[in-house]
Amino acid sequence: MTNDEKRIRQVMQLALARLHIEDGIALATVLAYAHAEIVAMVAVAFGGDVAKGCLEAAAKKVEGLPGRHDAELVLAVPQGRA
Repeated sequence: MTNDEKRIRQVMQLALARLHIEDGIALATVLAYAHAEIVAMVAVAFGGDVAKGCLEAAAKKVEGLPGRHDAELVLAVPQGRA
């Protein structure tokens, strides 16, 4: 990862975290709107076919990863007695 890429990643993470933590916007909302904005910007800058290709490539990378519900189950604290 180049220094520019690291800087972009850092700035985006901080901005999204600030919206969630400091402004109290639900994380799912922050991520959904940020995603939609980035996709729209890629489509405007490079065209819809490129945006589609980027989304398909990203989908392949995350396909099959555990979802939010799976993470909640893993992180849940056992209650009561067995």
